[in-house]
Amino acid sequence: MLLGLGVFILGITPAEASMRHEPLGKNRILVACHQSSSEALLGIRPHMDWSGFRDRDIVFLVQENDAIYILTETALPTRLKSISVAQIKSDADCSVENGYTLIGKDTGVKRRWSRQLNVNELFQTIDAMPMRQYEILTRDVN
Repeated sequence: MLLGLGVFILGITPAEASMRHEPLGKNRILVACHQSSSEALLGIRPHMDWSGFRDRDIVFLVQENDAIYILTETALPTRLKSISVAQIKSDADCSVENGYTLIGKDTGVKRRWSRQLNVNELFQTIDAMPMRQYEILTRDVN
């Protein structure tokens, strides 16, 4: 209920918010603006932490030119084909090459990094968010 109220205050309905980055669902999105997927992974320091990404519901996307790819730990980059691509490109604002943009579950831009991304700083940013605090508190209850 609180999430719905917060989304409504921002001027969009909960239904619009859930559709904005569909089919990525209820995930946080990290968009990397790089020439290649390998460059995006090399820009993360001290190392990529896939289990931390899973724990925090982060989907890792790379914008290469006009395409957006989903990166996972176990599969080759997969091109994202959906109505959400234009919105993600707009939110990520890849005018800064080699940058990273964090988009929250509420579809708002939470933070931008202009060069290398420290994964510990990313996790601290997310862990300080009220929605993440709620997730931590209720994780073992369900």
